[in-house]
Amino acid sequence: MENKCSKCKHFEVYYVKLYTRFEKINYGFCRRSGICETVKCSEVCDKFVVKKQGRTSKKLIKNCLNDLLNEISELRKVVEAERNESEELR
Repeated sequence: MENKCSKCKHFEVYYVKLYTRFEKINYGFCRRSGICETVKCSEVCDKFVVKKQGRTSKKLIKNCLNDLLNEISELRKVVEAERNESEELR
């Protein structure tokens, strides 16, 4: 296995915002020991450290989505209350 930057724990891939989604590009940011620079995904480095492949549990994802939905619901209530107040003033 080559020590490609894309598989290193110090590497963070860049994304480009398209119209409806984000897409990875072939460059990223290397944060190894005080050096911060843009590198190509296929570059090879002597400071390579294997990136651990973590798995996000479905329960964690469900909890995060639930929290976001609750926050959105609360924001909706605030907006509706403000709208009702402005209609009463008319």
